[in-house]
Formats: sequence, structure tokens, C-alpha cells
Amino acid sequence: EAEKRGVAITNTPGLLTPRTVAEFAFANMLTLAKRLIEADRYIKTGKYSGWDPMILHGVQIEGKTLGIVGLGRIGNHMAQQAVKGFGMKVIYSDVVRNEKFEAEFGAVYQESVEEVLKEADFVSLHVPLLDSTRHLINKERLELMKPGAILVNTARGSVVDEAALVEALKSGRIRGGLFGCLRKRAKAR
Repeated sequence: EAEKRGVAITNTPGLLTPRTVAEFAFANMLTLAKRLIEADRYIKTGKYSGWDPMILHGVQIEGKTLGIVGLGRIGNHMAQQAVKGFGMKVIYSDVVRNEKFEAEFGAVYQESVEEVLKEADFVSLHVPLLDSTRHLINKERLELMKPGAILVNTARGSVVDEAALVEALKSGRIRGGLFGCLRKRAKAR
């Protein structure tokens, strides 16, 4: 059909490797933790009038707990960056437990997504979009998250119930949530 309509189809193998996606997820986490979007807007709108130690405090990452939902190749790389680069603790939930990974990185397996959400300061989603993962993060699960937690989704957008996430952000229930499909609809906090 594409050929009939003159549409070129290409394949770019190796362009978005698991490491690349994990780096992007980590960059999103840092952006929210350090309030970079807010700081950029603050300066660009002329609100910055000079040094002030009380403005735009972010969240420290070192020593915090990163919860990973889906410890496949991308989640694995994300966890490695967290442990090796930032001294974070890692907890994870996956359909398959990875005891080798646990031993190597001190990660702790949680039997349910709910357990991860209750304990993690940061949550990073790395699951495929299936019927069982559609709206995996919904209103009820967002309410389980620690107050002030940060959610990063580099999985498919429909893994998170967008309306519930927007409400959790507006109410201040969680500190931030960021992923591609929400950028035009909700402010990252």
C-alpha cells in the first residue's frame, strides 16, 4: 500500500538501542528532579532577577530508590545507570525475576507493581503495550505512589492513564510525570 501511494518505508536498525532509550529515560528523570523545564521557563519569561538560594529547589537523586517496572534490556540499562552513576537503590517488578541482576546490582525484586509504586521515589516504566499493560498506571496505582514521587514513561503512552496522571500532577499528589504523548497536554511538574 505504501509503494502504491509513493510513501517511502525505511528501517533504522540500531538507531534506538536499549542503552539510548535508557539514557533518554534517565534524562527525563533528571529533568523533572532538577526542575529544568521550570528553570528554563523562569529565565525565558524574565522572572530571574539574580541569585536566590531559595528558588527552584530540585530533588536529590543519590541514595533515592528507583522503581523499575519491566526489567528487560531497557530497564536493565536504566538500573545500571542508576546504581553505577548515581548510587541509587533499585527495586523492580517484572514477569520474570532476574536473580543474576539482583546479585550484581543489589536490586530487590518486588512481586507486584503496587509494591514498587509504594516504595519508589522515582518510577520508570519499560513494558510493552499489551491488553494487560494498557493503563497499568491508573488512578488507583498513582494514589499508591509516594507523595512527591516522579514517574517517567518511555514505554507506550497508553501504559499510563493520561487523565489520571494529569489529575495526580494538578493535585500535587506526585511531583512529576513525563512522557512524549503528554507534553502538549499537561505541564511537566
